[in-house]
Amino acid sequence: MLLKNMLKENNKRLDILYRKHNEWLRKVTWNICRDVDMTDELVAELYCYLAEKGNEKIYYLDSFNLGYCRSFIQSRFYNKCKVNNRYSDYEPDENIPQSEYDVEFDKSIDDTYDNIKQLLKSKNANSDWVSAKIAELYYFGKGFTIESLAREVGVSKSTVFLHIKSMRKEIKKNIKNPFDNKDE
Repeated sequence: MLLKNMLKENNKRLDILYRKHNEWLRKVTWNICRDVDMTDELVAELYCYLAEKGNEKIYYLDSFNLGYCRSFIQSRFYNKCKVNNRYSDYEPDENIPQSEYDVEFDKSIDDTYDNIKQLLKSKNANSDWVSAKIAELYYFGKGFTIESLAREVGVSKSTVFLHIKSMRKEIKKNIKNPFDNKDE
């Protein structure tokens, strides 16, 4: 009798979920995967899972916890992507000519990198040393984002952005970009 009541309650909640939130679930799924067929498949998997599971812990008000439903759909999508990308059908084509490695271009990239580091170090002694130090931390530090660098230094994000922007202009003005002349 208890199992029958729980099954009845679960079916009632599934009905409410479908009637009230099906459109929202489809929109959320579309935003995750951007594919109509995959959207239909993932939402159908969700309904099947909820019908089979019957877990009271994921009930919310008169339906199911929508955050849980969204997380379920997202994790199923990621799992499907992982499985699909595990094996590829790529076979290298021996008839495609391989381009020759451009040693000079590689050397120019290394030289540009060294020139940028040298420019930033030389700016450390000038009046715009703050901009140079922030730009050096941003470009060559331990993977800082503007937000994380702002937290680390203790200033606002806009301040960090403006300092990086001023150094970027300085770098563009004084150092030749090797990619500008690269012919594809």
